[in-house]
Amino acid sequence: MVASEFLDPVLRAMLVSNWGNYPKVEAEVKASSESWKRDWKDMEFIARGLGRSYGDASLFKRILNMDSEEGIMDLSEEGIIHVRSGTSLLEIIQYSLPKGYFLPVTPGTKYVTVGGMIAADVHGKNHHIDGTISNFVEEIEIWTPEKGVVLCSADENSELFNWTCGGMGLTGIIMSAKIRLKRIRTKWIKQQVLKSRSLNQLLDLFESHENSTYSVAWLDSLASGSNFGRGILYLGEHASEDHVAEKMRGLNWSPRKKLNVPFHAPSFLLNSFSNRVFNQLYYSFSSERSLVDLDSFFYPLDKILNWNRAYGKRGFFQYQFVIPSQSGVQGVERVLRKLQKEGISSFLTVLKKLGRGRGYMSFPIEGYTLALDFPVSQSAKRKLNNVDKMVHEMGGRVYLAKDARMEADYLRVGYPEHVAFSSFIQHLPFNSNLAQRLKIK
Repeated sequence: MVASEFLDPVLRAMLVSNWGNYPKVEAEVKASSESWKRDWKDMEFIARGLGRSYGDASLFKRILNMDSEEGIMDLSEEGIIHVRSGTSLLEIIQYSLPKGYFLPVTPGTKYVTVGGMIAADVHGKNHHIDGTISNFVEEIEIWTPEKGVVLCSADENSELFNWTCGGMGLTGIIMSAKIRLKRIRTKWIKQQVLKSRSLNQLLDLFESHENSTYSVAWLDSLASGSNFGRGILYLGEHASEDHVAEKMRGLNWSPRKKLNVPFHAPSFLLNSFSNRVFNQLYYSFSSERSLVDLDSFFYPLDKILNWNRAYGKRGFFQYQFVIPSQSGVQGVERVLRKLQKEGISSFLTVLKKLGRGRGYMSFPIEGYTLALDFPVSQSAKRKLNNVDKMVHEMGGRVYLAKDARMEADYLRVGYPEHVAFSSFIQHLPFNSNLAQRLKIK
């Protein structure tokens, strides 16, 4: 998100924030089509796409805007799509779905760029089966000042490839990528909705349906007593033509009309009471449709434009962490009880099961991941630091693509690879507020 007024017309400095609207930084912003190589020679900067990371991963005092670097160059008969890095997932879906292909891994919004998706090594509702997007990236073109554009893959220039996937834009500028897509027959998902009355029951449902391709749960983080940790598990499989009526079998697709949050809501609107009411209503009246379209299943929040404004002008923290499998039910329960004890409530809480990670700086490890939203305040920041301590004591880690507040000491615990990563990127001119805050550079 970029403020509409320039603060300095000569330097073209402006206030910039990402999806969480926190922090806001004053930055000199240049388009990738401009003379940034000459103007920023020997200077540090960061590349940025559509700004849908939540925290400060793509924020810095100099920002290279890559969202104009978009375009689909080719889709092979084998389903390998070649795209420029500024291409959004929306554009890929609109182009490839009518041809019978879909993304093998997708985050919870289609308004992200390919470059950002690779830099965060995103995971989706199928990580326990298919892993992160890097498992499907055939090759990447990356620009560095030393070598220009370099082609890399899991087999060629593999060190650069592996540090780039999950490297948060600090290894170079992703210029294009080839991604292996998934063959599908319809634009529908067979959905199964399973309600649980407690956390134990919810995690049991995850375990007993571990072979489902897609699984994600909404969790009531405010419920207590016998209802503690209750939730709703959503399972999904791509529907075949036999599962849908003939009139529904076409693959033509366009995103649905959207609601809009036209302005920043008052900061008092989201509080423990309103969050508790929302969670109660969601649990009681959730839809149990057995056949849903791709947009509804994968991108439910995309139906509301600018939904981030609901948290007010100060913005919000999205706090996503993973706890390893060995901590199990007890680990998730400990964190939820800690959050309740600290007195901070999340409007929306999402629980997923992750499979084995791929190493390097990629976020997932085998276990459970929770994503929660909290309005920005010094109190919330302090209390979440206390939760960080518990998460890391259990061998967990925080997702850097969504982080805006973690302290550097916890990076060292959660990401032991950070020493080698820091050494790999030290000589490069790419830097960010996240990298400085966490002392990666």
